[in-house]
Amino acid sequence: MSVSSLFKTVLFGVRGVLESGVGSREFGVGSPGKGNDTGIQSNLTPASKRTKAYPPFFPSTRTFDTLKPQNVKSGHKSYQMTEAIVELRGVNIRQGDRNILENVDLRIAPGEFVYLVGKTGAGKSSLLKTLYAALPLASGSATVAGFDLRKTGRRKIPKLRRQLGIVFQDFNLLTDRSVEDNLRFALEATGWKKGAKTEARIDEVLTEVGLADRRRSMPHTLSGGEQQRVAFARALLNAPTLLIADEVTGNLDPDTSKDILELMRKLGREHGTAVLFATHDYRLLDTFQARVVRCEDGRVFNSDS
Repeated sequence: MSVSSLFKTVLFGVRGVLESGVGSREFGVGSPGKGNDTGIQSNLTPASKRTKAYPPFFPSTRTFDTLKPQNVKSGHKSYQMTEAIVELRGVNIRQGDRNILENVDLRIAPGEFVYLVGKTGAGKSSLLKTLYAALPLASGSATVAGFDLRKTGRRKIPKLRRQLGIVFQDFNLLTDRSVEDNLRFALEATGWKKGAKTEARIDEVLTEVGLADRRRSMPHTLSGGEQQRVAFARALLNAPTLLIADEVTGNLDPDTSKDILELMRKLGREHGTAVLFATHDYRLLDTFQARVVRCEDGRVFNSDS
């Protein structure tokens, strides 16, 4: 089976799970990046050994919405600038029987840029998974994009995720399709109809990430930085209120990493989108001064850079 055929088979199965929040099977596509697991339980796992888990977030469908195309430009942002996109209070995060982070307090305002740093295994990925409901809230209170995670059951999780744009270290592009076909496939798979509005939206996001002239290029002809920009374009298709970037510069050279950082700054500045950038590259913190959130010794520390 070709990559695109496999992708389509899994994507449309996943779409049903994402839209309904329920299903008899749990699907997973790709890998969110080195050192990160998806929290997905395989169907091959004996029922007696399965644990209750929230639906995983799927790399190839992380940022796609089913909202009508004509509403995208508004971004569905009904937030006042005094309201928080992320508000965690006294949150405890667990993986199975293991405590990962304790007593987490975190607030991110609309349009704010925040670094999330920490050593490998310090809990960065677990914190991000909690934000997009791939890990259940162990205790405490948490609100993300207007959703109270304590009250957000499986059926509401897809609605939460439609407010988020998530980009990982791995690009997860369809290698047998052009840039525009990657984006068009994503739009059509989530309810957009073929036509002028779809094509206009593709043009808009590619222009935003500086790839308007690479619309018909194949992924293998793009540099690593350009492929990552396509991933950002895909994340922007439905104007998220929060953009989560998880180690997105991990495979890029220093100059390209700075370009990607500047792109994230621009997106937040121009659209009022909050950005949470998880990284282990402390050199980037000197490139652009912003608030730093640090995971260390099972705790989360807030500081001003």
